Amino acid sequence: MFWGRDNDGGLPGSVGGRVLLPTKFVNSGVTQVAASSNAFCYVKTNKDLMCWGTDYSGVFGTGSMNASRTIGSPQLVTGQVEEMRLIAATSGNTLCAVKLDSVTPTQKNLFCWGNRSTGYSSGNTATVPATPLAENIVSYDLFNDSICVQKDEGAPAVRKNYCWGSGSNGQLTPGASGAGSAVPVEMSADYKDIVTSQESLIGLKNDGSVWTWGAGGRIPGGNPMVAASAPVQLISGGVKQLLRMSNRYGPFEGMDPRCVLMQDSSVQCWMVSPLPVNKTLPVTVIPSGVQSVSVSNVFHENYQSACSLMDSGEVLCWGQNSVGQIGDRTLFPRLVPTQALSRNQRQIATGRERSCSVSSYGELRCWGQNSGNYSLGVSATFTVFKTPKIIIEKDVSKVSLNDDGGCAVLTTGGLNCWGDNNSGQSKPGSASSSSLPNLVLSSGVRDVETSSQAACYIATNDDLFCWGDNSQMQLGLGDTVDRTTIPATPLLSGVDSVSMGGSETVPASCAVMKDGDMKCWGSGMACLGTGNDTPTTLLANVKKVSIGRIHMCAIVGDEHRLVCWGQNNKGQLGIGTTTDQCFSSGPATVVAQGVRDVSVGNESTCFVLESGEMKCMGDNNKGVVGTADRFPFPRTIWGL
Repeated sequence: MFWGRDNDGGLPGSVGGRVLLPTKFVNSGVTQVAASSNAFCYVKTNKDLMCWGTDYSGVFGTGSMNASRTIGSPQLVTGQVEEMRLIAATSGNTLCAVKLDSVTPTQKNLFCWGNRSTGYSSGNTATVPATPLAENIVSYDLFNDSICVQKDEGAPAVRKNYCWGSGSNGQLTPGASGAGSAVPVEMSADYKDIVTSQESLIGLKNDGSVWTWGAGGRIPGGNPMVAASAPVQLISGGVKQLLRMSNRYGPFEGMDPRCVLMQDSSVQCWMVSPLPVNKTLPVTVIPSGVQSVSVSNVFHENYQSACSLMDSGEVLCWGQNSVGQIGDRTLFPRLVPTQALSRNQRQIATGRERSCSVSSYGELRCWGQNSGNYSLGVSATFTVFKTPKIIIEKDVSKVSLNDDGGCAVLTTGGLNCWGDNNSGQSKPGSASSSSLPNLVLSSGVRDVETSSQAACYIATNDDLFCWGDNSQMQLGLGDTVDRTTIPATPLLSGVDSVSMGGSETVPASCAVMKDGDMKCWGSGMACLGTGNDTPTTLLANVKKVSIGRIHMCAIVGDEHRLVCWGQNNKGQLGIGTTTDQCFSSGPATVVAQGVRDVSVGNESTCFVLESGEMKCMGDNNKGVVGTADRFPFPRTIWGL
């Protein structure tokens, strides 16, 4: 039976490139079936392997790799097939078959053809090879650039695991990068079975525990900065069998589902997504008690996270945790809000690889990674803090973070800044970066906002001053000349709040005035409507604005309506579609009313209603929306 998309017209009953209902294609005599986006194969009871579809990578064994030629009906590829696997990848299809040996029928040999230039076997082939990749195997597993087989050797027979292919992520030498191998490498006898995964391997030990090693970014909870991770335990015991996935596609946003069969007959899986990941409409993440929210405006997916401040003073964070930015003493990603601080907090901020909170006592605590530019305000670079660390001991009223630094307003009206200083943004008048918070201004500061290499502060008399990098008009001063010292003349007067966002190459800034007008400037994206070298009014009666990399949102009107505009590729505008809504057409769609806070990230948005309910929308591939649509760690999905 077949159903689904049929772009090449290879299935019976196809209408408009789709087969809408399960449709019988072969009446009987089939023992196994496999399909990719453009090829179909099955094994008959007489062990013949039959395939049809588009002859993309030579998997039909005809000697042709003609992607424009479609074979409309099943044809014989080879015989004596016990089991086959059709693997689809971005570089092309690979077809592997376990065949009975012609001389010793009880012996099983492994053959692969099609796209074979993947590290475990050099060169593509459009014919079934005469020589097997491996002889006398018990089982095998294959991913794009790695292959593992089980063999029974010796008398009495001892089962051994061999793997070969890519070794750059330590697949063949756990914990250390290697050169890879074109010939089988015997693996540790601790493992009774090993399967392949993307840039990593997974092993089942004799005690029933499951371990994985390889690229840190492919290991659940792993550090993406580690090229070759040592074995990490995923399941402590009770595993009966590693399940081999019958058809796997190439990398798709880090997804590489894996499952195991437990001794109690249940199935546990990880790196899977049972629900649509992108949310085009707002979904409730925290039902009540939320005061404010901060979503990190960062492009790198391994650093994307968010935090919320609760009415109780508790801080909850979720999303990626590769360098400790969740603050829960681990490096495991958190797909739902997880406690970082339990009480007495009054303001939060998130940055590229860290988060910070100001306590009701004026303490500034931060957690995550201190980059080479001192982004955490401590002297030890590239240090990871998995729990909150005090950066400033007292008198802090607000903190703002950028990619490689930040600034804090003091209760005395002073301004402290730290981190990267390429354009004078953290230490005006100096050419050196500041490893520790340094006093930029001693008094007169009410608020501060920072961006990639620029900063703005609002004085106690509501004047706005901006300094730093101005190559993309992000200072709003009518030119593109950097200001490495704070200008004496304010950019605007009568300012209530300011928001800085966009990206390093297309920054954007907006100020909400005391009269409610929203004035914006910076090169920005054309879709945002912010492309001006001086402040230009975009909206009236605005309460707050938040600017992400490619979209922005504002709370407007006495009803506190939330409107968003810009790019919408992941549904981050919350309007029920993924269609862009540029400012030229106006932010006409009201996402919600009664909104008291909003924060915009890379391709996701979160907002807080006056009732204390927090909702989010947009990209949830890395857990920023906070609705646990993915299982990064083993979780029972079937059975007990």
